[in-house]
Amino acid sequence: ICASLSTQLKEAHKVGYVITGVIKDTSFKTHSKNVTLEYPTDEESVIYDRASKLLKTFFDGEREVRLVGVTVSRLVNPSRENIQMNLWNYQEYEDKDKTKLLIADLNKKLDKPMLKKASSALKRK
Repeated sequence: ICASLSTQLKEAHKVGYVITGVIKDTSFKTHSKNVTLEYPTDEESVIYDRASKLLKTFFDGEREVRLVGVTVSRLVNPSRENIQMNLWNYQEYEDKDKTKLLIADLNKKLDKPMLKKASSALKRK
């Protein structure tokens, strides 16, 4: 479920703040919980981790289940979202830098990697 959801978000170029887990039992009673993230995501591992924790809070293993679902909502376009980086999360956002991603994509198309950011060339002095 989470892999498909992550793929759909990435294809739509969206990230979401709210992850919701839903379970419907055989008596058609619906149980749902959600969590609001500090930073929006489209990453499968984050969605899976949060959704599984939510579902475990109301699934006792004794109730028969009819449906299990996961949704991501409060979607935003990541290129328009202003995110405050701090000492603990800067590396995550630096790794997703558009320039780095473009260079990596171009290097994949070349026989051997030939492109790099000027700032990384300066660091190796």
